[in-house]
Amino acid sequence: MNKLKGDSNGFVLVEKRPMSKVGVFDYLGSSIGADEPDKIYRVYRPAKELSSKETIESFKLVPLIDDHEMLGVDGMPAEKKGVQGTTGENIYFDNDTLYGNLKVYSTALKTSIDNGKKELSLGYKCKYKFEDGIFNGEKYDAIQTELRGNHAAVVDEGRMGEEVSVCDSAIITFDNNDITGEIPKMKEDLIKALEELLNPLNDKLDALLSEKKVIEDTEEVKDADMEEVKDADMEEVKDADMEEEKKAMAQDVMDTKISLKEEFKNRDKLVSELSPIIGAFDHLNMEFHEVVSYGIDKLEIKADKGHELSSLKGFLAGTKSVSGNVIAMDTKQNVAFVPSFDVFK
Repeated sequence: MNKLKGDSNGFVLVEKRPMSKVGVFDYLGSSIGADEPDKIYRVYRPAKELSSKETIESFKLVPLIDDHEMLGVDGMPAEKKGVQGTTGENIYFDNDTLYGNLKVYSTALKTSIDNGKKELSLGYKCKYKFEDGIFNGEKYDAIQTELRGNHAAVVDEGRMGEEVSVCDSAIITFDNNDITGEIPKMKEDLIKALEELLNPLNDKLDALLSEKKVIEDTEEVKDADMEEVKDADMEEVKDADMEEEKKAMAQDVMDTKISLKEEFKNRDKLVSELSPIIGAFDHLNMEFHEVVSYGIDKLEIKADKGHELSSLKGFLAGTKSVSGNVIAMDTKQNVAFVPSFDVFK
């Protein structure tokens, strides 16, 4: 592991570190002031906004802290949080990336970075315009505008991954935190799928009950002269048969529910492991084995027939998936104007 080397005072200067970049990123609705807090929104950060003079100036000489906390009049006093260093004045935009320099004063933070806590995350306020579009083939739901810096934080797990670490390192990290925001939607999809499955079964039950009623009516006419005891015996036998059939059908429905839940659980777990590596993809209509095949193809893993899942799991076992972001929001204006944290190494 590369150690940070300080000057005669022990202060560490880190030059030309990526701080933010242009692209489309996943955000939970709750973190951007959206109407659906549990939905994952695809947010576009344009070069025009990231490269603007106002954005660049706002990230100069802001506090460098250990873990996120919005500072100043809209947050915690800087002296209470504890400032560990600062960004420099050499902040510039190049090739779709915002770069900057840092100076670390704190021995404790320097030690944390040396021990592996090295992802850099920006804390800032911005506005969101909720409109659809496509950037580089990726659909988005909102556009990030007017980014204004508040601080930079060193965190364990960040949105942008290894490319924005505080110092060079061989570690590999993947951001999959926001994927968990799909859980409420997946529950809704599961309920809908179960309803679609149960509707035909309910129709079949109704048909059986109607058939039973027809049989009862017919038997009543045919056997009007039969003894009352025989009629009672016949109905008891029919009811017993119908009850057994209902029980069998109910068990089939329960078994189907359990099977579907397990299938969805395994599929969603695999999707959450794959998405940070190969990118988010529409998997709601895919079965588990289809997600396995999709992952194998995207990762170009060679696997013998019948061993695709074990090969894919072997690949993923070597990958450590981590992520994290802390959000503070500002809603003083009618438009959504909230703090966001994007992490870089």
